[in-house]
Amino acid sequence: MVLRMLPGGLDVIGIFALAAPDVMKNSQNKLRQVLFATQKIITKCQVVVVKQPHNDKYILQICSVTRKLVCRTFDTSDPKSSANPAEWKPNQSFLDRWFRLNSHVTIDNLPIAVNNNAMDHPFDKQLLSGTKEYCDRLWNSVGLVNGQLRRPDDPLDGAQEASRKRPKGKEKKVVSSECRSMSIDLLMTMPVVSTQPPKITDCAASMLVRGTMTCRAYVHSKSTAAEAIDTLKADAIRSLISRCDLLCEEVMETEEDQDPKVLYETPKRVFVALKNSPLSMCDYVFESESQQDLIDRFKELFGIEIENEDLSTEVEHLPTEDDLMKPGQKKKSIEDIIAASTPQSVTKYIGLAISGLMAIVAAGLSYMYVSQD
Repeated sequence: MVLRMLPGGLDVIGIFALAAPDVMKNSQNKLRQVLFATQKIITKCQVVVVKQPHNDKYILQICSVTRKLVCRTFDTSDPKSSANPAEWKPNQSFLDRWFRLNSHVTIDNLPIAVNNNAMDHPFDKQLLSGTKEYCDRLWNSVGLVNGQLRRPDDPLDGAQEASRKRPKGKEKKVVSSECRSMSIDLLMTMPVVSTQPPKITDCAASMLVRGTMTCRAYVHSKSTAAEAIDTLKADAIRSLISRCDLLCEEVMETEEDQDPKVLYETPKRVFVALKNSPLSMCDYVFESESQQDLIDRFKELFGIEIENEDLSTEVEHLPTEDDLMKPGQKKKSIEDIIAASTPQSVTKYIGLAISGLMAIVAAGLSYMYVSQD
């Protein structure tokens, strides 16, 4: 659940413990076991693995008496690794130099066929197995940074690179209280059309996924263009999988007998601003959930006190009946939509649908709908 609430670029890097000196001394082996068990679960849940410079994870030990901090690292790729000392240096201004990456990823009628042999599989496996090919295409897509195609090794912060070339004495240090924002556009290639005769498979059901996701990621100022794009891709894929997981959990909890043709809405994404920090976290809420439910989850998991004004609930919207159009239903062209709208009339919606036999999963993420004021 914690991983779902982290935007791209933020990850679980270890654990911390607060205890008296004698208790801490007798718990070293237990802490090591917890660290490795936590990393094992995280690795199992990862759909995409972004390349990291090392495999070290951290145990931060806080003495409840003296408040002294002791940090140790373990190479979690080696079960026999021993602890290495690490220096813990809190630096509040470090986050001021980070970039916030924003994007919207649209899924346009992704078909998922469920063959007869897979009908006995759980709903989550049926849905997630059908999205694997799409996630692979998304990961291999081409990214644009602020509308420009950048070389992979180009520094993301071009202004910083230019400042290094200035003569000494003319450098200006700019410190901002907020992350600088950049837009990332992902260009996906069309599926390869095979020259082989089409393969016919007996399907017991089919699903159709469509919608638009709001994606967000954070990277440090020394990141390259390739690192920034990969971080945003990882957020998009994790967001898609998280919505599917939550929908499957909701279906299994609320419905015993599924209707042969039914429409479901995935939860919408909500961003939460952290106090005294330029970073934000996120969560996913269904229509039946209130803002207080979201606030309670953050307090339970992270011990964070947030208020209603800290929530960005309008980045995505749940769809209405008219927004979730079924296949074959006439759609307006892009030109007609733009002609009938104003710049202020763009609204994003989220939803997912599924059915049995020739089922529709008009999936949710968020369906882009443009209305006339």
